[in-house]
Amino acid sequence: MTKYKIREEGINGYIEVTSGAVVRTINRFLGKNDQNIIPIGQITKVEHDRKRLGTDVVKLHVSDKIYEWKIKHSSKAELMVREITENMK
Repeated sequence: MTKYKIREEGINGYIEVTSGAVVRTINRFLGKNDQNIIPIGQITKVEHDRKRLGTDVVKLHVSDKIYEWKIKHSSKAELMVREITENMK
């Protein structure tokens, strides 16, 4: 299981990639953290958009929802996309 730091809509969080799911956790200041378990089988597409200033964007398409995450380092974004894609096979 690999953990990646992300930023979603201005809020920090992290993604954990397992062989069967992508676990998305968004840190909340008050109350419980927001956590979603996204089964690998429901993921239809993964996109990686490289940015010049060092913060890449990864988009995860799940049926009718698109998750968009900013990741600070290109190498981490590439690794996350590769890991998700390999588990989709």
